[in-house]
Amino acid sequence: ILLDENRSDKYGVVNERKPPMDERYGELVFVETAFGGSNDMIDDEKYFAMSEEEVIEHFKDLVRTEAREEGGYDVPMDKIKFISKELVSTQMNQWAFLFVVNVTGVKQGKTDPQNAEEAMATIRWKNLKQVQKMNDWKTKSIIFNMI
Repeated sequence: ILLDENRSDKYGVVNERKPPMDERYGELVFVETAFGGSNDMIDDEKYFAMSEEEVIEHFKDLVRTEAREEGGYDVPMDKIKFISKELVSTQMNQWAFLFVVNVTGVKQGKTDPQNAEEAMATIRWKNLKQVQKMNDWKTKSIIFNMI
C-alpha cells in the first residue's frame, strides 16, 4: 500500500487487470488491490535458510522495485515499513508479507511496467471509509494493522 500523509485520501492501491478473470467474465477485468510481487527472484533453498528478519529485508527490496515499476515512486528503504505476515493458504503453506510504502513528499515519476497488464494499471487513492468498502483482504489487513 502507498501512504501519502499529505492527502485526505491517503492510501494508494493499484487498479490492475486480472487476465484470469477476463476469461470468466468475457471482458477486461480490473481490480483495486494492494500492490503485489512474488518471491521468484530467489531459490527455495536459500529462502528457507534465511531468518525471518532476512526475509523481511529481502521483501523490502522487492516492495521497493514494485513501488517504482507499478507506482512510479522511487523511495529509499527506510520509507518501507513491514506491517505483518499473513497465512494465505494452509494447503500450500503460503504466506504474504505485507508492507506500507510512505510516499509522503516523494515526487511520482514514470512507472516501469514489466508487462501489458502492468502498463494498464493506475493508482487509486482511497480514504479510510472507501478502504472499508473494498473487497481486497490485503489492503484492509495492511491498513488496519498499521493504524
